[in-house]
Amino acid sequence: MFSRSITSTRPSTRLALVAVAVLPLSFAVCEAVASTGSASAATAAVASTESYYPATTTAPVEIDPASVELGTRFSVTTAGTVTGMRYYGPAITTQRTGSLWSSNGARLATATFAKSTSAGWQKVTFATPVHINASTTYVVSYLSPGAGYAFTSNAFRSTTTHGHIVTKYGAGVFKYGTTGGFPNQTYQNGSYYADVLFTPDSATTSATTTQPTGTTTPTPTPTPTPTPTPTTAPTSTAPSSAPTTAAAAPSSNFGSSAGVPAGTALKASGSVTVTTPGTVVDGLDINGTLTIAANNVTVKNTRVTSGSAYNIVKVDDSATGVTLDHVTVDGKGMNGTEGANGVYGPGTYNAVAVSGVENGFVPSSGATITGSWVHNLASPGSPHYDGIQIDGARSNITVKNSTVDLTGLTQTSAVMVDNYFGPATNINITGNRLLGAGYTVYADGQFNSNPITVTYANNRIGKGQWGYALLRSSAVTWSGNTDDTTGQPAN
Repeated sequence: MFSRSITSTRPSTRLALVAVAVLPLSFAVCEAVASTGSASAATAAVASTESYYPATTTAPVEIDPASVELGTRFSVTTAGTVTGMRYYGPAITTQRTGSLWSSNGARLATATFAKSTSAGWQKVTFATPVHINASTTYVVSYLSPGAGYAFTSNAFRSTTTHGHIVTKYGAGVFKYGTTGGFPNQTYQNGSYYADVLFTPDSATTSATTTQPTGTTTPTPTPTPTPTPTPTTAPTSTAPSSAPTTAAAAPSSNFGSSAGVPAGTALKASGSVTVTTPGTVVDGLDINGTLTIAANNVTVKNTRVTSGSAYNIVKVDDSATGVTLDHVTVDGKGMNGTEGANGVYGPGTYNAVAVSGVENGFVPSSGATITGSWVHNLASPGSPHYDGIQIDGARSNITVKNSTVDLTGLTQTSAVMVDNYFGPATNINITGNRLLGAGYTVYADGQFNSNPITVTYANNRIGKGQWGYALLRSSAVTWSGNTDDTTGQPAN
């Protein structure tokens, strides 16, 4: 059955404080910014200062009478300076402090917020800005003295980059205690809307914004080893070895021919990056990543295996005419990377088999997935699995005649469609076999006012732990869907 219920989003456990090393601190007192409009103006006052969330972001507020430190783990793609922090929350008339921490719990700066009389973004500036290094984890947090806080579950399900600021799976952290402390506990991959104010060292440094698949576009992906990409048979980037033979995919109702065909001889290769338009990659066994940064690229009869990347196969959002045909993608499961995606980006994905990752496909606008098979998802950490993840700012995506099998998993979905990063429009999920998870499919418009338009039609659905579907604040066409076991209408 469908559900429109919302489960509790409070951290469920109160935890003792841990001792932390404390470095010399910066102290400051600054006025609060009590509305999203004021926050935007205050941020714009410092040229090139970045924050993770747009100034227009709002969030639901949870009631919690306990004192709790709430934060966000982050890193940056280029060195720069943290000038302060902000958070979204309710009006608080008692003292609150904001802090910047190193990854091992050393407090690098702190400041005191002014009292606020209305809910919204509250901002503070550190008396002495803190210079931080690229590709190093930090935590920005604030102490909520029992007045509640903003929270959204499943906000950090993959690696995502906004400007130069990077968040990873499970970035939202908390720590209960009357005096706060270094927050290092997570709950439901949620966000507490603690945000950093960051100024890159060079105002001319190139910045990009990516979507998850998270996220989003999960980055940073470890840089693949460049390899020649001729339009004929690609060459191996690894030492030559005897060709291996791919195993056939097990039979399934849809996507039974997905993956490298049985008996195909594959040539060993290291990571491959394609930058030449029109390249054909055929018959490789890639131990590493596959990155496509060119138009009209075809990859066929190829296996890609990596346990150390967030995107096993990544197609640049700007690439057009990319086709994957009979490709096998393996993220090595529990020996792989937390929050990894099997295939990310735009393209035509025909008979692609994905396993051993947290999220199977994270398609960009215009993507088509046909006759494919997502199965045996597995990931270290505290995964919230999505067979196909569409987290907004996406349109014109089709998934058809495929199997997405999350049997035995209770988190989160075979198909996730939500509006976290923007509208999700003209999403068509038709004629598939979709199995298991929490709710098997989602159309979740809880995050903001961006529209969702999605069609679920003529699918066979194996009911998840909580039901067939969670459809909330979305325009959904639901027709011809049946229970995978009984054949009765899936309602």
